[in-house]
Amino acid sequence: MQTIKQIIHDIADHLPEQATFDDAMHALYIRQKLEKGLRDLD
Repeated sequence: MQTIKQIIHDIADHLPEQATFDDAMHALYIRQKLEKGLRDLD
């Protein structure tokens, strides 16, 4: 399992250069929801 710091680095690495803070926050939000959904499935 990745740490939150690793997740943030991974997301930042995949954002385009012109990404905004809103883009980054949206990506983090989506990642959080996906991980929660996967945990709920278990």
